[in-house]
Order: sequence, then C-alpha cells, then structure tokens
Amino acid sequence: MNIYLTLGLSLALTLFIEGILTEIGRRPLLPVLAANLLTNPPLVLLWMMLGQNPILFILSELAAFAIEGGCYRLLGLHKPFRFSLLCNGISCMFGIILGGIL
Repeated sequence: MNIYLTLGLSLALTLFIEGILTEIGRRPLLPVLAANLLTNPPLVLLWMMLGQNPILFILSELAAFAIEGGCYRLLGLHKPFRFSLLCNGISCMFGIILGGIL
C-alpha cells in the first residue's frame, strides 16, 4: 500500500474513533486531535520502515499512550492517562482488525 495512503487512512481512522470517544467522554476535541497529529504519523512511519515488528508495535503504542496522556494532563483533561489508554486501546484494536482486512 502507498505510504501516503497508509498514513492518511491510519490518521483518519484514529481521529474518527478518538473523536467519537472524546464526544462521549465530554472532553474538548482540539487537544485530542493535536495529540494524535503529534503521535500517529511518526508511529505509523516507524511501523512501516522497520518491518512491522510486533515488539516495536507494542512499544510504539505504549509511547503514544504516554505522550498523549501527558499532553492531556498538561491541558487539564480529567483522568488523562485513563482516557489516553481507552482511546489508544480502542483505535489500536480497530487498526489491527482493519489492517488484517486491508
């Protein structure tokens, strides 16, 4: 798959899913979008460039969780790391499922 298409689809899916979770959780949308713009593209690029290593996948998801949770904490969101874990877990699950289909 084309690298730009992969990056675009991954980011769009992540923003869509986490945007819905943000609305459900009654949190401000802009910090969630910004944090995902910061973490998603670099992690997807690493995944693609380094051979889709499962250990790298787990470490990158943990990094995304920590970075996004830290951003949310700095911005004063309620229970930032719990929210980050929930959002990243669900969007990761959808990514795995769709990655197997596509």
